[in-house]
Amino acid sequence: MIIHETNRFGDKRDYTVVDSIPDGYEVWNIGGIEGMPYYMPLCICYGGTYSVQLDKLLAIKVPETDRRVMEKCSMRTGAGNLAEAKRLMKCKHIKKETLVLLELALPLFEKYTKKEG
Repeated sequence: MIIHETNRFGDKRDYTVVDSIPDGYEVWNIGGIEGMPYYMPLCICYGGTYSVQLDKLLAIKVPETDRRVMEKCSMRTGAGNLAEAKRLMKCKHIKKETLVLLELALPLFEKYTKKEG
């Protein structure tokens, strides 16, 4: 399934719907897909955190509450996928607010991330 979106700025994007977050993808914290609150946008970033491959966008269907937790984690901590959340959890000097967000999001990232094998 493909979701075609034209957002409020007139940008047109196509998202391929997937069942899990593939390796190399992360939550694209743009606040969701216009008019589709149960689909979370996923992207591949390159050249830093603000450059996104617009021709390889994905979306995963998740409950809106789960989407909001993972997006908030991505926005506030920079952890937009399972690997990054696990890496940040190991940091010795981590703010309590960051730790709380990671603890909420980690089980969700584990639930929705594609299992290898």
